[in-house]
Amino acid sequence: MFYWVNKASLFLPEIAPFLIELENSYQLWIEISDNFSIACKNNNLKLINKIFVFSQYFEKNIIGKDSYDDDYSALVCCFYEHIPQYKIARQEIKKYWSRDKIFKFHSVFTYIGSERDFLSMLYNNGQNDLLYMKIYEKDKKYLLNELKNYVPGLDEGIMFHLEHYFPEILDDFPSLRKMFDLDHH
Repeated sequence: MFYWVNKASLFLPEIAPFLIELENSYQLWIEISDNFSIACKNNNLKLINKIFVFSQYFEKNIIGKDSYDDDYSALVCCFYEHIPQYKIARQEIKKYWSRDKIFKFHSVFTYIGSERDFLSMLYNNGQNDLLYMKIYEKDKKYLLNELKNYVPGLDEGIMFHLEHYFPEILDDFPSLRKMFDLDHH
């Protein structure tokens, strides 16, 4: 039994019997992803959350360059890219991933999932959600109107995305650049 099967069996005893014969990370993450799919369909939050915890542990503890490339690819291709398919998973991922990390995985999450599913992973039903959605949809006209009517709830996350994806818009709002200290990055 290879190293990661042992670790997965400790984190996920519910599915340990299905892991015994696995020989590599791709097989492991396909099996975990299949069980994740079943857990999502059955609203099994306990297993869903255990799998999220194990995926984070796995990602943080991959050892060696060659191992990292192969193991990381297995994690991303066999598990991460399938997360947006399930509403419950899109909601639960927010407990484990920051908005910035979710955003960095945009191309992974939209490979199989839709842009709408990806956007729903970013929302927390807060006051800035509509503005986030418009930023990701690249609706510059709406964004300009919002900035002209500047709402005090504009947060650093929004500014990060403006700076990286719409820097030309920020040129029209030097007070925002100064407020968020964007000229010193």
